[in-house]
Amino acid sequence: MSRGAFAHACAYAERAVAARCFDRLERLSSQGYFPLGATADADAYVEGARAFAAGDAAAAAAAFRRVRSEPGVRASVAALALERAGELELADAIDPPRPGIYGGVSQSFVRTARRAARRNDCARAVPLARRVIDAWRTADTALEPVREMERLVARCCAAGTCEARLQRPELAP
Repeated sequence: MSRGAFAHACAYAERAVAARCFDRLERLSSQGYFPLGATADADAYVEGARAFAAGDAAAAAAAFRRVRSEPGVRASVAALALERAGELELADAIDPPRPGIYGGVSQSFVRTARRAARRNDCARAVPLARRVIDAWRTADTALEPVREMERLVARCCAAGTCEARLQRPELAP
């Protein structure tokens, strides 16, 4: 496990737990537990993840702007921090829709659709949201991202920016 992967996990914990998690990460780092996690961007990524976990979107965004390598599967923390700091275009650049293991769709589709909707770009948001809905509708439990994407599509369609209605008529405006 790399420092970045550890920091990514810490970033999603409740604040008190996250603070302890990051303290532990620093102790392990100083003891040499992450010999492969010493990339040029590791410190900036960990700093950004720690600020994100503490609720400081501005500091997190500033740190994540210094990360130059592709964050890959750890892009969500940086993207959410940049979103909260109002930097939607940069969030889009580091967090494009990536394939996922369930229906070929990942959470990055949800985040990208959400950012497009925040910019009132329904032409971009609706197709992404529909991909999420179609891919995850058959899950064995109701998923909040599916409901969120259904609401996003319904809002865009109600505003007259959809050419076709949802497949599920009860959700159409």
